Amino acid sequence: MRADIVQYWRLGKFRVYQHAYGGLLLLTVLGVDRLQYWAVCLTSVVSFQFMISGSCALDDLTGYRNGSDRRNYLGADGEFARDVATKPLLSGGLTVPQVQRWAALSMTLSVAFAGLGLLLADGPHRWAAAAVYLLCLALMPQYSWGLRASFHPAGGETVLVTTHVLCVLWPALAVGSISALMWSEAVLFAVGFLLISLCSNENDQVGDREVGRKTIAAMFGTPGTSVALVLAVAAQAAAVGFALAAGVSAWFALAAAPGLALAIAQVWAAVARRRWMYARSLGMKACNLMFAGLAIFNLAS
Repeated sequence: MRADIVQYWRLGKFRVYQHAYGGLLLLTVLGVDRLQYWAVCLTSVVSFQFMISGSCALDDLTGYRNGSDRRNYLGADGEFARDVATKPLLSGGLTVPQVQRWAALSMTLSVAFAGLGLLLADGPHRWAAAAVYLLCLALMPQYSWGLRASFHPAGGETVLVTTHVLCVLWPALAVGSISALMWSEAVLFAVGFLLISLCSNENDQVGDREVGRKTIAAMFGTPGTSVALVLAVAAQAAAVGFALAAGVSAWFALAAAPGLALAIAQVWAAVARRRWMYARSLGMKACNLMFAGLAIFNLAS
């Protein structure tokens, strides 16, 4: 039983706790003094994590069936060069039917927690919030299942950014409205994950290209990934500029600066040094630093 729990934990990418930052940032913007805000934001965090879990299960299923995961994890000697423990289908930890059932259960739990959050909210735009949530729910699995967005030019990257923005916006609508600060922080949160994904996809470009995935890395190689990384970190800087132009305190730029600086270091490690997995790890740390800075700013405002 314990072994199965570990396998499902790995399959669902629950170790990537940074996915919780969107909803937690929203909570700090709204204020921590109302029980309703806690209830809606925390249920949105859990809902989004289960949505991620179900989508990752479907993505692993696709990668297992088309052989891209095996190709990306094999070394030149035909032995696994990367830790397959993070891929339970490859390691034999889970079977295809188990992964399919987990994907269905995860999506069901996502709907259940989102529905609970909407019931607990008393904002005037709950129906709009429900529509935004359903759009997010519909888009997320399309990365490699259904419409298979990652098999269309830059479709995977588009789905990733869009869903990570929407996961912040729907609970904001559920309790009130969306401010310029919320938009800015949602974009910073989403693009932070894009920076991580771009580095991962660069590392997987050979296997992805062989099976027809059209990530930026698979289509344009390292030069394309490098340009995308620079544009992504520029988009984060633009999100900060947007907030300032909308009247948010200049302290916001100072709060975002450490996370933005580490994101720039991530891009440097990737573009100049070609250390893709190191850059990916820097991206995770940049998300942590960005969250800490913005949360402190929000709570102090």
